[in-house]
Amino acid sequence: MSFRIKAYIYISILLTFFSCIEPIDIKDINYENYLVVEANLTDQLKKHTIKLSRSFMLNDSVPKYESNANVRIIDRNENTYTFSEIEEGVYESDDIFKAELNNTYTLYINTSDGNEYSSIPEKIHGVNEINDITIEKDINPENIEGLKINVISNTEDPNSVYYRYEYDETYKIIAPYWSSADLIPVSREFPFSVTFIQKDYESKVCYKTINSNTIIQTETIGLDKNNVNFTIRFIEKNDFILSHRYSILVKQYVQSPDAYRYFKTLKKLSVSQGSFTQNQPGFMQGNITNNKTSNDKVLGFFEVTSYSEKRFFFNYLDIYPDGSVNYVSDCNFIAPKLVDGHYPDLFSPLIATLDNGEYLYYTTNEEPTDYEPGPYYLVPKICGDCRLLGSNVKPSFWID
Repeated sequence: MSFRIKAYIYISILLTFFSCIEPIDIKDINYENYLVVEANLTDQLKKHTIKLSRSFMLNDSVPKYESNANVRIIDRNENTYTFSEIEEGVYESDDIFKAELNNTYTLYINTSDGNEYSSIPEKIHGVNEINDITIEKDINPENIEGLKINVISNTEDPNSVYYRYEYDETYKIIAPYWSSADLIPVSREFPFSVTFIQKDYESKVCYKTINSNTIIQTETIGLDKNNVNFTIRFIEKNDFILSHRYSILVKQYVQSPDAYRYFKTLKKLSVSQGSFTQNQPGFMQGNITNNKTSNDKVLGFFEVTSYSEKRFFFNYLDIYPDGSVNYVSDCNFIAPKLVDGHYPDLFSPLIATLDNGEYLYYTTNEEPTDYEPGPYYLVPKICGDCRLLGSNVKPSFWID
């Protein structure tokens, strides 16, 4: 999974906290220190990653990563794949390998406190390739117009029944009031002066990638064939991410029945119910246990899955030829004077504004007015420098 599993065991505390009239001091509630495991072995030939952390209270803002652990996966043929810690709590396999059909894999973890953990043997339960990604206009239950993004997979494999999805979406950002030049102060003392320099960096076009952070699942039980036609994403028509060009990378995992049920329950428990009388979750056991004591519980599930991915691009104007999307910020121009009329020897409103760093030069003010008396129009930085919203490095996969 691409997101950290928070201690869902404490969701009931969250429900209590928000449904009571008087607040509860969460620090006073009993806390249990559980190992949290995020591990998914796929049939991709690559270095695989396992993440280890500790459960933490809801009022903690920083996860507690589990370092200095010994992590390995052993298959049915006694082949051992070792992992090394590449950053705090993140372990990467020392060699590239992949999960293979008709083989089983077991995860073993030895933590620095002397505890030993292992999963039950897991295997790939089905294979299905993504055939297509489609989009269609639709109206959501809130009566908002937008686009449905659908994933389509067709297979004859009777075991490919349960699916989990993730996606990475990338969108293009264009600063609406960009200038090729910067306006910089030359003299901050009277007589005040400024000059132009040509930009030697990209700040007009940027890109932003966002990863999905929810559990997305579907299943094909009851269908004649295990074919998937599933809406993975709905984007409102006026969402800024659609402004120009948009891309989504859909990732499909064929799950085992146990993994599907685990993640389905996890999603159900992770949604705040808003009422203490509704769902009250307790501990949810995965497929990993402590080999030394049954009292030390583990959060997480070791998955072994087949994997498929597909990327899709589209332009907003291809879908809505007469439409447009508002920018994320108001872009109101200002035109401060170079010299203050009341204190000409002491203060330059233009230079003070440039030094503040919140505005950028856009263009020359050809017709100064009492309201906009200065020689240059300035715009909020977010309207002239796309780097405030994304990266100016074009992704290697991007196709214009």
